[in-house]
Amino acid sequence: MVLKNINGMVANGCQCGSWLEHWKNFSRRALPAYCPEVYCTQRPELGALVQKDDPADTNWYVVPLCRKHFAATGKELVIDAGIKLVPTNCRQTGGQ
Repeated sequence: MVLKNINGMVANGCQCGSWLEHWKNFSRRALPAYCPEVYCTQRPELGALVQKDDPADTNWYVVPLCRKHFAATGKELVIDAGIKLVPTNCRQTGGQ
């Protein structure tokens, strides 16, 4: 799946404390052992804001990424299709 890293954008935060904690809280999955960028073997350390490469879906999502891919603001990333995309909007996750 192709996602665009939008980390440089401002987004409404939530009560989780960080975007990585937001992903952990609402994905209901364990943090993956490796960054979900398909060719990366680094550990994910940060929650990154991304958008799907789909003009029909303008929602913002959070995925865990390594520091290198987290810093790739504005770049397209090829992400493992098995990674859970968590909406940044807490109302869409069932949170506060």
